[in-house]
Amino acid sequence: MAIAKLKLLEIEFPAEQYDSVLMKLINLDGFHPEYASKFADSVQGLSVLNRENPYADLIARMEEARDGYHLDLKCQDVDNTRINIIQADTFFCNVLEQVTKIEKVKEDLQQMIEENEGTISQLEHMINAEVDFDTLFSCHYLQVRFGRIPTVNLDKLQYYGAQEFLFKTFHKGTKETYCMYMTTETKAPEIDNIFSSLYFERIHIPEFVHGTPEEALRVLKEEDETAKNYLVVLDGRIKDLFQQSIDEMNQIYSVSKKLNETYDAQKYVVVFGKNAAVYGFAEDKDARKNKK
Repeated sequence: MAIAKLKLLEIEFPAEQYDSVLMKLINLDGFHPEYASKFADSVQGLSVLNRENPYADLIARMEEARDGYHLDLKCQDVDNTRINIIQADTFFCNVLEQVTKIEKVKEDLQQMIEENEGTISQLEHMINAEVDFDTLFSCHYLQVRFGRIPTVNLDKLQYYGAQEFLFKTFHKGTKETYCMYMTTETKAPEIDNIFSSLYFERIHIPEFVHGTPEEALRVLKEEDETAKNYLVVLDGRIKDLFQQSIDEMNQIYSVSKKLNETYDAQKYVVVFGKNAAVYGFAEDKDARKNKK
């Protein structure tokens, strides 16, 4: 196997041409650049090019959005790599800000649905109860507790027959019974202790529940259905926002990715005054071509 003869090349250029030179450098075939530190560390007045990368953060945020929203964001071939990074970043931030506002509405709706569904699961055990929540909760001198108690403990309530409370069963199961008890405000602490000893588990009825259990269930289910339908609409709005912006985003992403590569190539650039240079080796046949 023949050993190719290599020639040391110096590619010198004005400092302001960093991007255009480095863009060509990373696409050169047959050129093997040397780390600038090899020269800068041993020659006074030389330094390694070290600019802050303005593209990495934008690329990371765009890729995070791509993965989170399944965007068709891709790196394309671009002829022009000129970009105003501040305008590009502002454009992307504006799109993301609109999406974030929609996401906040979605989050609130999903929280409401979860609260409603938790309440619905409890109210379904009270569907036939002849009670009106508004009436019960408006009582000033009575305390009402809704909850469930182990069914095996129901018989033990007979031992407390002399106590001042009313007890009502809604749904009796093999393991637990949904029920309520009512007592006066002054007796409430004592009665609460009795039911606590019987492992009564209180169920909180939210303030947004009104009317009878049947009426409340109907309202909550309708509210849930409306919220779920609106979530679909909001997902569509997010999709449209990205779809309207995807061409511009792909351009920004592609140029940023290309320019980002030049920052990795900074390690090959020696800086001296207003000029810079890249040193490296190439075969004789490639040397003249690479210096063009």
